[in-house]
Formats: sequence, C-alpha cells, structure tokens
Amino acid sequence: MAWLQGFAQQVDFIIWKDNKAVGAITALRRQTSQHTVYGISSWSEMHIVKKQVVRSSLGLEYRQGRPFTCFTSFRLNGTLRDSSSMQPAGQGFNCFVHPDESFRLSGTSAWSTARMYFEEPVGQQEVFVESVLRPCPLKRTAPGRYVLELPGNKVNTYLYSGGVLQEVQVSRPLVKLVFRKV
Repeated sequence: MAWLQGFAQQVDFIIWKDNKAVGAITALRRQTSQHTVYGISSWSEMHIVKKQVVRSSLGLEYRQGRPFTCFTSFRLNGTLRDSSSMQPAGQGFNCFVHPDESFRLSGTSAWSTARMYFEEPVGQQEVFVESVLRPCPLKRTAPGRYVLELPGNKVNTYLYSGGVLQEVQVSRPLVKLVFRKV
C-alpha cells in the first residue's frame, strides 16, 4: 500500500494478546473530491496451540459515499486462509469470498470497518464488513462504545474518545486480542 503513503491520513495500532504486544496495524485513508481510498495492513505473531504468523491486508474504495470496490486477504503462516473481493458490475456488485462463495449485492452500507478506523459511527446500526462483504449489526452500548457482531460468533468492540478510535477489542472463539492506538 505504498501508493497511499505521502497522500494519506495514517493511524497505527499495536496488537496485544494477554498484555503482550504481538503485532501492529497501519490504517491509511486518502480522500479526493471524487473518492476515498482506505488501506489497512496488519502483522502479528502469537502462539495459539502452535506459532501463528498472521498477515492481513484490505483495500477499499468509496464512491458517492459508499463502498464501491474492495479486497481483503488473510494469510496464516504464509498460506492464504481467507480472502474476499467486490467489484462493480452493472447496477450492483459481484462478490467472492474464499474459498467458493460467489454472490451479487445490489448495494452497500455507507459505513465499513475501514471507515471506523477514522470516524466514529454515530447513529449507525449496521456496518459493511469487507471480509464477508455483507452488512453486520452495530450496537452503541455506551458513549463512544460500539459492538459489531460478525458471523461465526465473532465480536469486535470499538472504543472512541472525542470521536477518535482508541481501541478495538477482538473476541474470537479461541483468542481475545486488543488493538490499541499508538
């Protein structure tokens, strides 16, 4: 995502597991009068049964205030484990989620997980999740606190202060992580 650097707003997070730093996330946003582009990359190394090296990337372009095209990639120990892509086609979008799910969307939600790194989702009840290419429910549980419910019993809790994202608490069946703003 070097093409975004120098032109973008950047926020950085450290990934924590059991109070130990295990990785980092960089989120970039570049805005022009016609579109907004987001790029998010992460790297982490931790032991869950055995050593796990995770690298992920996300690219998302907004046009007319909504996600227009995107991709995600999630690699575990060098092997592609998950990915997704969404491309415009006619009046909708062709979507693919690894390994074999293809479908068509007629439209997308105005908010996405990438956008949440840069703006507090005040008043939103759903968020477009790039990894699954679908809207997922978002609940405000306290001032500056939002819970995003993902498929597969996964939950992310976003904590904002003064409209700025400070922390993401990631709850998965086998692991709990915290992303803290640097």
